[in-house]
Amino acid sequence: MQLNNWIKAILFCLTLPSCLAQDGIELSNYFHHLKSFDFEHARISIAKEDEDLQFVLLKLIEILETQGQKYDLDYFKFNSESKDGNIILAIQILTESNAEVAFGVANNRTYQNLTKALEITKSENHRALSQQILLGIIMLFRYDFILNSAVYHDSLEEFKEYIHDPNDAAHYYINNLIFQGKFKVEVDKEFIKSAQQLDSVFKFVEPASKLNSFYKFEKGVYHQTIKQYDSSVFYFKDVIGNTENIGYYRYINYGSYLKLSQVAAARNNYANALLLLEKTKQFNDRANAKRSEYYYKFWGAHYFYGLGKPELAFQSLREAINLKDTVNKIQIQHKIADAKEK
Repeated sequence: MQLNNWIKAILFCLTLPSCLAQDGIELSNYFHHLKSFDFEHARISIAKEDEDLQFVLLKLIEILETQGQKYDLDYFKFNSESKDGNIILAIQILTESNAEVAFGVANNRTYQNLTKALEITKSENHRALSQQILLGIIMLFRYDFILNSAVYHDSLEEFKEYIHDPNDAAHYYINNLIFQGKFKVEVDKEFIKSAQQLDSVFKFVEPASKLNSFYKFEKGVYHQTIKQYDSSVFYFKDVIGNTENIGYYRYINYGSYLKLSQVAAARNNYANALLLLEKTKQFNDRANAKRSEYYYKFWGAHYFYGLGKPELAFQSLREAINLKDTVNKIQIQHKIADAKEK
C-alpha cells in the first residue's frame, strides 16, 4: 500500500511546474522514449536537433535497439576528434559503453568511462542523460561484467533518486529484483518483497508498454527461483508469444527458452529440456556468438547426463569449457588493447 501511494505522489508531482524542470539540453522526451524502448518516437523527437547532436543520439538508439545484432562493434566507436562538447562527449561514451556490453567486451575501463560521463552530465545538470548513464552502469553489473554488490547497490539507489514516472520505477524495481536474486544464496524475505514491489509498480505501467515483457521475464525467473514452476512456465511462454525476434527482445526470448529448458530438467524431463534448448538457437547472439554457444553446450551437458548419456555429456561439457576459455581470451585481448590506447 505504501508503494502505491508513493507512485501516486509521483504522478501528481508530474502535473506541477517544479517537477518539470528542463535539462541542459531539451531532450527529456528522447530519453523517456529510450527507457520505454519506443525507438520510433525517440527518432522523431530529435528531428529538429543540431546535426552533430542528432548523429550521436541516433547512434545511441541503434545500439539500444539492435543490441549488436545488425552492426559490428567498430560502428559504434567515435573518432576522438569528433568529441566536442560535454554533452556530446557523454552521449558518445554511453553509446560506446552500451556497445561494449552488447559485444561482451565491457570491463572496468567501461565502468570508469561511464563514471566520467556521469560526472559530466551532473555538472551540466542534465538529469535525463544522467539517468540513462546510470542504467548503463547498472547493466555492467546485471550482466556480470563487474561483480561488486556494493557498487551495484549504490548505483541502483542513485538511480532511485531520479525516478519521476512509472517507467523509471519499473526499471528500478526490475533491476532491484535482479540484484536481490543475484547476490542471495537462498530465497529470503527481501527477495520476495522485491517481487511484490515490482508487481505494485507495474499496475501503473501502460498495458501496451514494451517494459511489460521484461517484467514478465523477471517474474518467470522469480517463480523459477522459488520453485513455482507452473507460474514460471506461464510467464516465459507469455514473453515468447508476445515479443518479436529483434535486438532488444533477443535476450529475454533466448532466456525464456533457456529457462523453460531448465524447468523441464528440474522436472526430470531431460528430453524436452534438450528440445527447448535447441529453440534458443534462433535467438543466438550475433554480437557475441560464442557466449550463446557456451550456454548451449553447458546446459546440454547437464541434460545429456540426465538422460543417461555420459559420453555426450562429457563431450558437450568439454566444448563448453573450451568456449569459455575462448571468451575469456577475447576479453583479455580487449583489456590489453585498452591499456595500449592509454
